[in-house]
Amino acid sequence: MRYMENPDQGTLFNVFRDILSPVAFNRLQQGWEQLFRLAILKLMPADKFARHFHPILGRPTKELYSMAGLIFIMEFRNWTQEEAVEAYSFHANIQYALNLDPEGQSLCERTLQRYLQNEEENRRRHDLQAVRSRRHLGWSQGIGISGADFRNRPCR
Repeated sequence: MRYMENPDQGTLFNVFRDILSPVAFNRLQQGWEQLFRLAILKLMPADKFARHFHPILGRPTKELYSMAGLIFIMEFRNWTQEEAVEAYSFHANIQYALNLDPEGQSLCERTLQRYLQNEEENRRRHDLQAVRSRRHLGWSQGIGISGADFRNRPCR
């Protein structure tokens, strides 16, 4: 079952304001975490992850925007899977950036591997579609003819 929350939807109470000191909370709001939470998270391809799960049946997924965001941060920071799982489960700044409540977050390496496999499959599918569209455009615009064909013809 797909679980996606709109990142633009605000919450009535900000849990982080209650659990962090005012200095720590201000650092979160002035750091990259706030930028990620407000601007980048909504651009994550959660809909592409959603294709891999049934809309109603089955066990609920992890929040799909947060998983796409975690993979993005993992690749940006060059984390191992173990480090990404630890950050998702324990680091308040990562939970803030991913728009997650800090209470009760858990993730195992196997779940992260499954999402990484889905991401790799999405990338392969995207690459294949790009190649097909380039081929289609190339042949329909006459770009498929090599330059050698024109060089060897006599001019009139």
